[in-house]
Amino acid sequence: MYMFNKVFQWLVVVTSIVISGELLAAQPKLNFIDIDSGPSTGLGDGLGSGTIVTLWGNNLGSSQNGSKVKFRASNGDVLDAAYIYYWKDANGALPGGPSNLYKSHKMQEVAFSIPDAASGNGEIFVEVDGSASNALAFRVRDGQFKFVASGGNNTNACTFNSPCGWINGDIRGSTNGIGNSKLKPGDIVYSLGVAEPDYCGGGVCAGLFLRSAQGTADKPISLAAYPGTVPRVTSRNRGVNTYLSDYINVSKFHISVGSKDPLTPPDPGNSAESDFHIQSAKGRYVGNFFDERTNTCFNGWSGSIVSGSEGGTDAKIFGNHFYKLGCDNASRFHHTIYMSVRNESSNARAWEIAWNHLDNNESFYGLHNYDETYNGDCGKLTGELKIHNNYIINQKGAGINVMSSDRSGVKNVCWQADVTIYNNVLINVGLGPTADDNVTNAGAIRVGGDLGSSRVKIYNNTVYGFSDAGSRLYDAPKAVSLNFTLVKPTLEMSNNLIYSFGDYTFLDTNLALDGVVNNVFYTTAQNSPQKAIVPNAGANFSFDPKCQLSGGSVSCLLESGIIDAGLNKAEFDIYGNYRGAKSDIGAIEYLLGLAKALPPVLRAAPLN
Repeated sequence: MYMFNKVFQWLVVVTSIVISGELLAAQPKLNFIDIDSGPSTGLGDGLGSGTIVTLWGNNLGSSQNGSKVKFRASNGDVLDAAYIYYWKDANGALPGGPSNLYKSHKMQEVAFSIPDAASGNGEIFVEVDGSASNALAFRVRDGQFKFVASGGNNTNACTFNSPCGWINGDIRGSTNGIGNSKLKPGDIVYSLGVAEPDYCGGGVCAGLFLRSAQGTADKPISLAAYPGTVPRVTSRNRGVNTYLSDYINVSKFHISVGSKDPLTPPDPGNSAESDFHIQSAKGRYVGNFFDERTNTCFNGWSGSIVSGSEGGTDAKIFGNHFYKLGCDNASRFHHTIYMSVRNESSNARAWEIAWNHLDNNESFYGLHNYDETYNGDCGKLTGELKIHNNYIINQKGAGINVMSSDRSGVKNVCWQADVTIYNNVLINVGLGPTADDNVTNAGAIRVGGDLGSSRVKIYNNTVYGFSDAGSRLYDAPKAVSLNFTLVKPTLEMSNNLIYSFGDYTFLDTNLALDGVVNNVFYTTAQNSPQKAIVPNAGANFSFDPKCQLSGGSVSCLLESGIIDAGLNKAEFDIYGNYRGAKSDIGAIEYLLGLAKALPPVLRAAPLN
């Protein structure tokens, strides 16, 4: 009878929404594309016309059926895609890319060719069941297509019918690979599943070395998987090594890196030999899969995607899958992502990290944004650092870390970028400790130090569990830590769901609390909380949101108080569902669109 009542309650809710006009079929939502400029003709593969673009979105359907990809050209013409290579769930399986974003974000993935269109700024959108999606910008420009394929030869013309063999320019200085000074601004290289040769020199190895590949902001150089294939880069130390290179895009590669024997004692080793998958060079890094070489441990002083000097400028790190990086003996100096400047003469603009899947990583910190100086000058980072729609599960150290530190005698502001963190799901983060010196951070989100931000915005995030027994030995758990030494920015913190399994601090900050409103801070601790005090009580909530972890998703029952209790902040949730006039608290919208009709019951806690 209880089960019947629950289902009846759900039907009443859905029926009332239909009657009030709130319930609509879930609208198609485009999130990002891999290549955002290129030619509209000259592809030469016998199928498409221009640039092959892959888009990722929600509510697109698991197959094409009658759906269409449209391109609105600069002259206003609306054209069908020249060719659609595949339309599928983004589950990491062929013919799609290797990043599993269906598991984390319920996304679909579509690869298509831009039609012959007028030059200039255009836009891509899709039509699904008669409904048009939002549009993403794509600029038609001139440029050259190149192809590499197994059995190709680097003396060939690099066309589809006469492909070159590989990209790796060879860290030792060989001129054979086309990545050695042979790529020009605007070139787009499609790899037909090539396993790049690994070259070593100077004590390090690089699986895909680019020498002097100088793209520009208007004409970046793109390396992408041809549909139906997955290029492989495997190396001891370095994946895509962008030496003297700028504006490099990399999409849908499977990159495996690892140098340490996981059974040897923890040691970061020589910093010059640190492991990384991609060295950022002002580009787009989209839909890639990053893991370790077999029987190795990802280790060093770096991160999977790493930046220095101005390499992180305007970088877009979208939809990548970081899988089981690090090990019990990995060093605390090595991170899942490590974005930095570390050069006092550099003036970098802030990057954007979004829609990534961080999956069971033991490298310390998830999305680690950090700088420090010993001479009083970190270099500049300006603009707005955006971290949103990421799914982070089982992460050693904080899931999101944005910090800077001036370690000189005289304190100076280190980075001036504002920080915006929203729509992230963090599950079981703040794990630890590290093996080399028992360092950890037993929380979920940490921002502060010597940052010079004028505004910090944290909204619509869901944190479900932070810290473990190991991390709590060396650090007091704090779900969100916001402490600034020099500048006290304005804090806007709202619509977050913090779900704790102990009497731990929800928010530790030295900032004014007047902007901390409409959050749910809840602990399952049975005794009267001593530390889990709701900040700015009266403006926030402490009720049981009736949530649990189910199938890798945080699920809340229909009677949860988070439903329709949010402020209008994030327009869409992490699954691409439109929030509407009454949004839910947290990163997930349960009661709107198709998500309101079925998934809440399917994702809900067991009925008993």
